[in-house]
Amino acid sequence: LDVGDRDVRPFARDVRLPGLILQPLVENAIKYAVAPAMRPVRVRLSARASDGELMIEVVDDGAGDTGAATGGAGVGLRNVRERLALLYGSGGRLEAGRHGSGYRAAIRLPLSN
Repeated sequence: LDVGDRDVRPFARDVRLPGLILQPLVENAIKYAVAPAMRPVRVRLSARASDGELMIEVVDDGAGDTGAATGGAGVGLRNVRERLALLYGSGGRLEAGRHGSGYRAAIRLPLSN
């Protein structure tokens, strides 16, 4: 696990997030990509703001099987989706699925609610 691999743009550092909204995304990467791997796995966190929204991504280069092979429908990801919908309506969303050799989960939030 390369915890030093992050790319957070300066403006994105100042945006407030709902408490623990990233925890299930990072937990999934560790549980389903890092823990079972027989090789080093990189988990990358990035955040950037553009076009009136903030996008935060957690991407791993593991085997691509996050246990949520149904397009990110596991309990943790479902809870994140429900929280985003409750807080931001259609302006908050979670995109999750296979990405290259690994898995990607991305949260999109409006910069003004």
